[in-house]
Amino acid sequence: MTGAVAIFSNYPPEVMIAAVDPVGGIPSRSDRPTLKLIKDVCEEIYGPIRRNLEYVARQREREKNQLLLPRPPRTPEEQARIDKSVAEARAIFGVPGQSEEERARKAERDALIEEANRRFYLRCCAGEGEI
Repeated sequence: MTGAVAIFSNYPPEVMIAAVDPVGGIPSRSDRPTLKLIKDVCEEIYGPIRRNLEYVARQREREKNQLLLPRPPRTPEEQARIDKSVAEARAIFGVPGQSEEERARKAERDALIEEANRRFYLRCCAGEGEI
């Protein structure tokens, strides 16, 4: 009895319900079920459920990875349109624009920060040493 309980405790409740069903479960297969029969029936019932759970997990992982894909680079036309909109907004709100030198410094600073973040991630998350 405890062996059967231990087997059933490894599966979700719907597997146990289907396994003890008198029409299609264990009682329809044997008058004296063995622990092996109980486990085999539970595995048979749980197989499609497991495959569905694995499929859903793969789909979620795929969707998550798609969300993390980098944005494609802007075309020159898109960048020109955005620059024009930003310049118009700056003029409306009285915000001074950035010079090319300021933009270059900011791009360089952003690249350094990105590289530092990448190195930090590799050290702490990819197992390349202690922080």
